[in-house]
Amino acid sequence: MLYQIIVRLDENLWHSIIPELEDFIPGVDILDYDFELSTNQSNRSMPTIDEVEDFHEGSLFEAMMAEEEQWYKERNEEMLREINEEMEKVLLNVRLPEFPDLSGLKPSVWIGGETEALSRLERHLERKAWVASFGRPKMTAQSLLFSQTGLSPYLRFGSLSPRLFDQELTELYRKIKKVNPPLSFHCQLLMREFFYCAATNNPKFDHMVGNPMRVQIPWDHNSEALKRWSNGLTGFPRINAIMTQFREEGWIHLVARHAVACFLTMGDPRILWEEGMKVFDELLLDADWSVNAGQWMWLSCSSFFQQFFHLFCLLSFGRKADPNGDYIR
Repeated sequence: MLYQIIVRLDENLWHSIIPELEDFIPGVDILDYDFELSTNQSNRSMPTIDEVEDFHEGSLFEAMMAEEEQWYKERNEEMLREINEEMEKVLLNVRLPEFPDLSGLKPSVWIGGETEALSRLERHLERKAWVASFGRPKMTAQSLLFSQTGLSPYLRFGSLSPRLFDQELTELYRKIKKVNPPLSFHCQLLMREFFYCAATNNPKFDHMVGNPMRVQIPWDHNSEALKRWSNGLTGFPRINAIMTQFREEGWIHLVARHAVACFLTMGDPRILWEEGMKVFDELLLDADWSVNAGQWMWLSCSSFFQQFFHLFCLLSFGRKADPNGDYIR
């Protein structure tokens, strides 16, 4: 049985679909009819409009529609049976992996979301003494650990607006100092924007080869040394402690980042900074393509400046921040 749908359409659309139709009758609303039955009864190749309308309004149409509905119902049931049989075959072979035992893991130190970000911002702004004195806080072993006022992951994922952060800091500084803050007060946010600008229209910003901004240095390629550094197995306790914290918490202090980056690129390994950047990109909660690549370029003296005396001194860092080795322990 052949069913035909006859539709009243605008002229342009109608002519556009004519080639797709084998038979059609213009000028009527949606109809279903038995083409073979109609032509056999009238001995013509196509029924007239009156015959189609009579057919549509008659009991034969209702019977045909009921027959069609029953056919689709049976067909759908058959298809569903076939699908269910195939799904059963697949599901019988599916084995869920055993979930690892997480009882030994420490709870996450970072909680995501805007609510947490704004709460941290509020706690950060409560440190009015720091804002009033505006000086670099004294580094201690405790400074290297997770902080309840840390904001970098929230800036990275958009949970905290950098503009809001800047405005709140500026307003608080003006309230306490009665003057506008100096440019250096916004240093970290400005560095973030600087790296964004530097990476603009430079798809090779995170590479040495093909990057016009970077010095081409003959770095060493030592996969074993890179692996030891990444897993905190360098033989240098302070570096190992930093990388261990990194893997466990997904975050390390900015000064600690400087330490491990300088160790990898300018210390004994002298490994291509791109490799360290990839590890940071994998582990760091606040990893940002532009900032991450820019920081590694800067700390490896590959661009922005190349003076050797800008190297981070690991000995001074340890003596000042953790003279008793508390952080390492």
